[in-house]
Amino acid sequence: MINNVVVEGANQAQKHYIEGSLFYNSSNGNFSEQIKRNYFSLCFDRNIKSVQPYIYYNNFSQSYVLNLNVNTQESFKVKVGGLLSSNPISHLYLGTEYNYLHHYSWQLKTNIFLGRYYTSFMTGIRLDNSSHFPFYAEIEFNANKWRYYNLKTNFFDFSPLNYIVQNETNIQFNLGVPIGVKDKLVFNAGYGLVDDEYFNIKNTTIYDTADNTKFHHFASGLTRCLYSLNDFQFPTSGIFSKIQLQYIHGKEKFKPGNTSTISDSKEKIHGWMQFSFRHKQYFDITKNFAFGFNADVFYSFQNLFLNYNSTLLNAGVYAPTLETFTQFMPEYRANQYLAFGTENIFKVSFYRIDASFRLNGNLFAPISRIITKDNNIPTYSTEFFNKIYLIISSTLVFNTPIGPLSIIAGYHQRDDIKSNPFTISVNFGYVMFNRKNIDR
Repeated sequence: MINNVVVEGANQAQKHYIEGSLFYNSSNGNFSEQIKRNYFSLCFDRNIKSVQPYIYYNNFSQSYVLNLNVNTQESFKVKVGGLLSSNPISHLYLGTEYNYLHHYSWQLKTNIFLGRYYTSFMTGIRLDNSSHFPFYAEIEFNANKWRYYNLKTNFFDFSPLNYIVQNETNIQFNLGVPIGVKDKLVFNAGYGLVDDEYFNIKNTTIYDTADNTKFHHFASGLTRCLYSLNDFQFPTSGIFSKIQLQYIHGKEKFKPGNTSTISDSKEKIHGWMQFSFRHKQYFDITKNFAFGFNADVFYSFQNLFLNYNSTLLNAGVYAPTLETFTQFMPEYRANQYLAFGTENIFKVSFYRIDASFRLNGNLFAPISRIITKDNNIPTYSTEFFNKIYLIISSTLVFNTPIGPLSIIAGYHQRDDIKSNPFTISVNFGYVMFNRKNIDR
């Protein structure tokens, strides 16, 4: 049994941080087993370049000693990436990151997304403390902009007039504590501004002016998140489980355009609680087959915004596929919903490339659908669960050394018979966004 740890190769301040990381929660349960878990976490620390362990027996104490020769590093990283897609969602990603280890672990980070569909800028600072009460604290600023386009077909053919533009700017403070391996509890508080421009008709011209809704708001919440997936977008093993409670309070300001059914500018105060539970888990059944499932519960007490489109833009979103994640589909937006899905993954490897074929099905059940009549005023459907939507998607993925190449074909059940429910796209890279202030 290991009863002592000796750290070499670091200064006194860095030893304080490293020893705190190793001995975290070591008083509970088996000391050696806890040191083992914390050791593997230490090896993945962004400020640790290498760790060389050596175990020897101390005759004086009659116990084993773990000797760690640690090579720390101050690192400055530049990250370049992006996404190439047959849909109008391609973008370039540039990011920088500076890490410094002393009594605390510090990280300065910034990134920028540049694209027709999504542009964003983020900058932030994070502090990690590894004492008897480990925690991390961070402050982050995000400026996001999404431009939604009307797809005519599924390959490089879309309307050049974007009919929805969604801006979201926020500054957030996050305080997190570990509650297990890859498991954390996070308190969040932030101020944000949502600035939406949209038309009430799809066939717009350059002479039309958009409606505008601004929502100044404060959001605070508590989140428990467990994450052990082996890939961000196309995992084959691991768990993602997230439980969140948020409170939001703010003021909506509406200014009509020439396609609006509301003629005057209006304001409205909003304040609500919302709860969400999202769980995704994958199992390796055999070497070449894995099975996954996902379950979502979202319940918001949010009151309706002043018109139909602004209500949908500020509602919860169910987004298990690339299309629901990057397109504006009214059917998959609701303030209260249940959803469930399964995924069958067939895997093969050749020439150092891992490939998989993924077939998944999802059911989305809004508890109360957000609907409107011809006047564009939102209301809830009078019946609960009066419609359940089906999503079927198949994806062929090639994991190359520089990113995933995916070919995705899907069916998304739609209400509008003019909306094509079938989609197909070719994509190279990952789809990811910077943080929003209200997590839906």
